[in-house]
Amino acid sequence: MDTVFGPGPENITTPEEFKARLRALKAWSGLSFREIERRARLAGDTLPYSTGEAMVSSRRRSLPREEQVAAFTRACGCPPAQVDEWVRARRRIAAMSAVPATAPVGGLSSAKWDRTDVRSPGRLPPRGGAPRPAPPGGRARRWILAGACAAISLTLTSGGTLVPDTAASSPRSSSPRGCPETISLGAYGPCALQIQRQLRRKGIPLPEDSWFGPFTKQRLAVFQAFARLPITGQADHRTRRALAGPEPIQRRAWTAAQVEQRLAEVFPEQRDKAVKLVRCLSHLDPLWVMPDAHGVRYWGLFHFSDPELFAMGAGPVAALDPEWSIQTARMIWKRTRDFRHWTCKP
Repeated sequence: MDTVFGPGPENITTPEEFKARLRALKAWSGLSFREIERRARLAGDTLPYSTGEAMVSSRRRSLPREEQVAAFTRACGCPPAQVDEWVRARRRIAAMSAVPATAPVGGLSSAKWDRTDVRSPGRLPPRGGAPRPAPPGGRARRWILAGACAAISLTLTSGGTLVPDTAASSPRSSSPRGCPETISLGAYGPCALQIQRQLRRKGIPLPEDSWFGPFTKQRLAVFQAFARLPITGQADHRTRRALAGPEPIQRRAWTAAQVEQRLAEVFPEQRDKAVKLVRCLSHLDPLWVMPDAHGVRYWGLFHFSDPELFAMGAGPVAALDPEWSIQTARMIWKRTRDFRHWTCKP
């Protein structure tokens, strides 16, 4: 089963990279600085919103203090083990760079986000499980010719098998009383928790934190695509009835490690660039879905858009298959022998 976690501090060595990764974590959480301040306070931490802004500002070279890093990452939804990783990374970078650990002060962050805010995956309740991050930055897109993926078949096999992810299965529970007819973004409580549990039983991994944030909306859109329902990201009557069914969805349940291995196999000429790009676009999550400000959705590992899929005669379920996504990306790559079709700024 896929592990759900937020962006961590792996492979960063400078204060600038540390701050950039903190910005990615904030984007992933979907929280504003005011909301981070509120969640920190609920967790017993002190983190004024102005301090949070200064912590991630690219204008300041100083590293935030350890207790501020812990409060910030905890408020963004990182579990305790990952909070410890962030603190250890901060100590390591401070020792390597000899940058003094001065306390940040107020000041607006200069980070500019294009589609990040509308693509970020979820506000979470205090100390909840961290959702997968939205890849920051935008991409220049070009139209794909209609026949680009004619040779790609969903029956392709390479390391992953088409099986339901049933690790999270559990007995079906009755619907909580008092739930609205449609459960949607912003809902919090037992009604949202039931949707999350039903999605997990269907084989779609996500945290059970009782918060219907952008990440839960994203995962619900995945289910609606597989169930051939209108893709709204809202749990209306039809969607809830489908969720109540016992059958899990059928998909290639690839872990991030399997995705990385397959990318290395399919792109031996530029394996590192392929892995870096997909990690930036979708964090190696085959089920990644994000809309832009205009409502255009981007699906799967290589973020094929709704118009691109239409032009190729494919649909979201195809794009959510990791082998299809990788093989289609390979066909596009072969035209120019590079990844200029995609851009992603970490």
